[in-house]
Amino acid sequence: MNIALRKAALPISLLVAGVCTVMYAGASAPQTAGQAAPAARNTPLCAFVKKVIAAAPEEFAPLQGEEDTLLGKDKHNMFHGTLALDADSQCTLHTRRGAQMENPPLYSCQLGPYRMLPDAKPVYEKAAAELRAAFPKWKFVEKKEGEESKREESWKLTAEQAGFTAELSLYDWGNLAEMVSGESSGRPGVMVLLDVSDTLPEKEKPKTAAAQEMTANLPLCKFIEKVRAARQDNYTALRSAKPAEASGAVAGTLRPDTQSICKVYPPHSGGNKQAFYLCELRRTKTMEEIKPEYERLKTELQGCYSNLRFDENINDSEGEHADIWFFSGKDALYQLTVEARDDGYMLKTDPEKVDVKTKQAPVSLRLQIQFLQ
Repeated sequence: MNIALRKAALPISLLVAGVCTVMYAGASAPQTAGQAAPAARNTPLCAFVKKVIAAAPEEFAPLQGEEDTLLGKDKHNMFHGTLALDADSQCTLHTRRGAQMENPPLYSCQLGPYRMLPDAKPVYEKAAAELRAAFPKWKFVEKKEGEESKREESWKLTAEQAGFTAELSLYDWGNLAEMVSGESSGRPGVMVLLDVSDTLPEKEKPKTAAAQEMTANLPLCKFIEKVRAARQDNYTALRSAKPAEASGAVAGTLRPDTQSICKVYPPHSGGNKQAFYLCELRRTKTMEEIKPEYERLKTELQGCYSNLRFDENINDSEGEHADIWFFSGKDALYQLTVEARDDGYMLKTDPEKVDVKTKQAPVSLRLQIQFLQ
């Protein structure tokens, strides 16, 4: 699981939640450290793991419950897991996420409450022994490090398989909690987790019948589909014979309408690893003039591409003429972005660099079609 996410969640869990429910330790009698678990291959833990693995090819969608807003309502990538080891268990589903959807879907379960290290070690050892017995063909890699005296103990047992990765981990978060609070709480801070990640590449999700009809009939969506189909060899089929600009961009031969100006940008330009297709659709004097067109594009894109996850960011410069409206939808394969921006601030800050278009109409509306892998 992403370490930054856990670090962000820990102080809330320890200082606000107060009490964690028992998930795993109560299911059997206490064990001493290092004692081997029974060799049976169908323990409750292993049966549970098999069910989670079965849901991995679908990115754990069958196990998705209500949204978990612990770290903010604007993330929309954390959900309560509907499958757990027992009635007291607690699992979280993290959907595909990251700037380029590079973090795979993850189903993460905490095996019991936070514990003191001597109590947590037997829980980890028992779970590790059961996993080894249940899945003898898996190649497990185990790593134990960190100084117990500094509360930095970290254990990991990992098995990478075709399509998924399973990881059992133990980590002492008490040190972090004490750093946040500035004092020793004396509270248990060791967590034992079992994570399963779906490592298969994301497939493009099928569109609804209504979305398919819109894609086939709306001019904007038909244009996007043609650009997507020409992606091979970095849009070679859509490149003009005119010389490239200093940035490496080449004029595009396919446009959504006669007013638009499109360009093909080569790989590793504009901060993007892959080549992308960018069209300047309109120019106006104010953001208010361009707003109806911006809203229309948002509506059409959401209708045609219901399989993408859309998000919007509004940067209001409060009269400084540097507003940016940014509307983007993406999955792991590609991203569609509509951007309206006011470059009027340049008329004062860099008048010598402003071209004729910006002087006459500083607000632009752009559409970018970008593949992420």
